[in-house]
Amino acid sequence: MNNRSSHYIPLHERYLAAILMKQRHETGKTVADIHRETEISRNQLYLLESKYQEDQTMVDLERTGRPRKVDALMERRIIRAVEKEPFKDSLKLVKEANSGLEEKKKITAGTLRRYALRNGLFARMPRAKPPLTPLHIEQRLEFANLYKGKDMRFWRNVLFCDEVSFQLFPPDRRQRVRRRKDLRNEPKNLVKSYKHGGGNLMFWGCIGYNGQGSLVLVDGNLNGEKYAQILRENIPRTLRFLNMHSAYILEDNAPTHQTQRVKSMKEELGVRDLPNYPANSPDLNPIEGVWDYWKVKVRARNPRSLGQLQMYAFDEWRKLNVNILRPYILSMPKRLQQVYDRKGGHTIY
Repeated sequence: MNNRSSHYIPLHERYLAAILMKQRHETGKTVADIHRETEISRNQLYLLESKYQEDQTMVDLERTGRPRKVDALMERRIIRAVEKEPFKDSLKLVKEANSGLEEKKKITAGTLRRYALRNGLFARMPRAKPPLTPLHIEQRLEFANLYKGKDMRFWRNVLFCDEVSFQLFPPDRRQRVRRRKDLRNEPKNLVKSYKHGGGNLMFWGCIGYNGQGSLVLVDGNLNGEKYAQILRENIPRTLRFLNMHSAYILEDNAPTHQTQRVKSMKEELGVRDLPNYPANSPDLNPIEGVWDYWKVKVRARNPRSLGQLQMYAFDEWRKLNVNILRPYILSMPKRLQQVYDRKGGHTIY
């Protein structure tokens, strides 16, 4: 329940609360009852009752003190500046907002941040999305138009495939330390830094409506010949395991996936690429969400070497089940509808 003791309470609500407090002995209501009904704190209810006894109009009297620098016009100016350039530092924004103003009307960066917060403009970690050119947007919209009417009878015959790189010690840019100015080099205030992030591993994997397929550790760089070999060794048993007689493969348009050797291998295995899949569209491949979930599980086990990372990665992949994976597949119609609604733009996925 919201505590409204520190928030502005409209006049009609103050008046109603004061009447309820005044008549509580006749109605049999307790202060707790009125608190639950109005969501106004008990201390504030007593203050409102006292104010009503002094002045039944309940109108706030004019107060003395320094006039506010930020009037309605200045507040709109602040919000426009923040919304126009959301990545700009508050010190630069306030310099622009103060441009042309009298000295006494100029605001500080703290004031700008406070009014931004008051209007719901919080400083958040930005989401990373691949850039979309006009061609990408056109291709995404075409893909959405082509497949948004497909139901799960279609999507259960699609294998969602991808490669992922897994770094042993990725840097955490969000981490902060509270310390005194002169103690920056104290051991307790330092973050461990590993050369090249301690190394990384690349995996190939696939998922379907009935569960996960194979997870493969990719040794070295992935080329067309190596990728064709991965498909030859893993697609047939994955299809058998997931009870799929024939399947489309949905994967990104990396050059490795488009070599003549890979196309020949897919034809030999009886699988086909899903036509018209657009470039720069990881939000249209549900396995991207599965990778994120899987990485969290692996990192929770705190691997300290590439050997441990490999072991935990395969172990956590085996632990995936239909209840975890299927919601990602079931989201395909919503993903496509969002692309269509946003005219080819980014989605929430």
